[in-house]
Amino acid sequence: MRKLILVWVFILTLVLVSCEKSPTMSELLIYQNEDFSMTLRVTDGEVFDAILTHKENTLTLMLTGKDETEGITFTEREGTSAVSFESTALALPDTALSKASTWLSLFHLSADGLWKIRKDTLGGIEVFICTESDSGVALYLDAVTRMPLKITLEGGATVDVLSVSR
Repeated sequence: MRKLILVWVFILTLVLVSCEKSPTMSELLIYQNEDFSMTLRVTDGEVFDAILTHKENTLTLMLTGKDETEGITFTEREGTSAVSFESTALALPDTALSKASTWLSLFHLSADGLWKIRKDTLGGIEVFICTESDSGVALYLDAVTRMPLKITLEGGATVDVLSVSR
């Protein structure tokens, strides 16, 4: 009987030690508070190339790659949005709906909500796949760097992160 108890204690200890604690959404979204620059490919009906920068709580999305949209910049700071081209800037009202506002919102996600987090391997890279059913957002994060690789919005945009620099 004593040997049986020792075997069960050993198995239980082995199981508890081998379980990996899953990070919280707050821990996974910490990159949103840091300064960074990302090269993006956004698919939302059309395909757009862009550079996203986050510096001093300001998100700036500059479109690149297409002649008719190249250089158009969308900026968001403390809930205020603006669009600019070269030296002309126009403030957007809070009620203005634009694709760029939706794209920018994917880079300031809230840790609140019912996020489902699972760890997986995609193409040999360990990733955290975070899905939030209410918003329809799916966030793919590199498990090592905790930086986003891809963000999708159900029925809407897909943002592929091509490169990141901090």
